[in-house]
Amino acid sequence: MNLKLLKATGSGKKQAISQALHAAENELVLVTDADCELPEKWIEKMLAYYIAKDLKMLLGPVLLTPADTLFEKLQVLEHMSLIASTAGSTAIGMPVMCNGANMMYDRKSALNVEKDRTDMKLASGDDMFLMEQFIARYGSKAIGFFLNREVIVKTATMPNLKAFFRQRTRWTSKTKAYTNWKIIATALTVFLFNLSIVFFFVAGFFMPVFWAFYVLYVIMKTLIDYPIIRRISAFMKQKKLKFWTLPLEFIYPFYVVFTAIAGMFTKVRWK
Repeated sequence: MNLKLLKATGSGKKQAISQALHAAENELVLVTDADCELPEKWIEKMLAYYIAKDLKMLLGPVLLTPADTLFEKLQVLEHMSLIASTAGSTAIGMPVMCNGANMMYDRKSALNVEKDRTDMKLASGDDMFLMEQFIARYGSKAIGFFLNREVIVKTATMPNLKAFFRQRTRWTSKTKAYTNWKIIATALTVFLFNLSIVFFFVAGFFMPVFWAFYVLYVIMKTLIDYPIIRRISAFMKQKKLKFWTLPLEFIYPFYVVFTAIAGMFTKVRWK
């Protein structure tokens, strides 16, 4: 096995990956995070699926852990819903999300699209912007998602609210730099729907009738989300967490609106 230890010359994961891509000599690249726990057959299973499907990029599931406190439970539940959305959108040929803790792609293709990237100075988005360029160059069908328990990568939940909002603000800060209209449309739709829920809640203090709309929208969102959460929680072996879906639905819109606005106007640095 030929191992190389590189001394980073840039700042953040995005620059480190770029440096590694240029230094590497192999055909394929598997990417994760330093604080992740990898399953025993991760490489073997991801490689086999990648080859079988003839892809340019393969995405995999990521599970937050632990889920002991209420704060941790809600984090894990919310993140599982994102993984379910990632898997579902990719399956229908419209990948709009990905997670850099579990990715595999062709190294030469990544180097080719790097020439077209305009995001390299941004603190976040080592995964999303790369996927954008893969879609632009090779099409949506070149992206796949491997929904298999043997490739679930585990990473830590945030220890407190400050760290949580710093992370989520970093994630949302990259939204303004997206170029793929499907990704932009999805992000805008999610934001506007959640903004409407927040509006109805606030408006209810002035006209109580709006609280009826607030509850109606939350219930409607829950009916849409729950079947998805039920399936993904079963897949992740976190079935008990599905019972926290309704409490999360009442909190989620405020969190989405806050982090979206904060990400647009706050200067974000790498952690």
